[in-house]
Formats: sequence, structure tokens, C-alpha cells
Amino acid sequence: MAYLAQGAIKVEVNLGTDGSPDWTNVPGVTVANGLGFSENRIDVTDFDTAPGTQESISGARPNVPLTFTMHDEPTDEAQIAIHEACDDNEPIGFRLLRGAKAQEFKSVPTVSLTAPVNGVVTYSVSATPDAKPTRTTVTP
Repeated sequence: MAYLAQGAIKVEVNLGTDGSPDWTNVPGVTVANGLGFSENRIDVTDFDTAPGTQESISGARPNVPLTFTMHDEPTDEAQIAIHEACDDNEPIGFRLLRGAKAQEFKSVPTVSLTAPVNGVVTYSVSATPDAKPTRTTVTP
């Protein structure tokens, strides 16, 4: 069964503290991708590996970033906080909501401008979790 994403997927940032979070919606988000996990595999191919093959072992998996695109709203608190975290190289709390389910993590985001000549100014944001995201259930 398909899950209708319109209005049900939200990206939020923490404008409060870790002890007293103030989760605030990031307005203008059009696409959100990522999180999850990559393969649990480390390449150990070396000179004694048979030609045309690879060898691997299990190991630590790198965290997969949350990437999203947002329309530029220059006076919005949440968007300003994302830009400041990027500028200052400081982690900020992110939360991806899917209905009542949430994934929370901290990251120093990277922000890239996309400004078409005759279109809406948007920013692409990439936030790689500092640690495994925490899964929670949120009460609306």
C-alpha cells in the first residue's frame, strides 16, 4: 500500500537546546531523501585477490545524509538557523517526521544555492548524522 507523502513528511530543526528542544518546521521543503543505512561492507581487495573479483568484510557503516531542497525564505527562523549552523561549522538538531514517526540527529549541514534566472530561488541542504539517528514516536 502506498503512503501519501503530501503534508505527511516534514523536516524540522531544533531551535532550543538538547535538554529542552524546540522543534520548528523548515518551510518550503519540496523534496527530502536519505537517512537509512549503507551496505555493511569494507573493501579489502588486494594484490592476491583473483582478477575481476572483490573481497570484503563486515564493518562500520557510514551514516547516510538527509538531503532536502527548500524554497528560500530569508526571514524564517528555521532556515536562518540552518544557514548559521553551516556558516559557523556547528551542529544543529534535525528531525525528519513521517506522520507520528520521527528520526532525530545532529549534524553540521552543507547548504548550496540554486538560483534559476526565471524561477524560485532554492537551497539544497545535506545533513549527515553525527551518530545513528534516534527513532521516536511524536505526539502531535
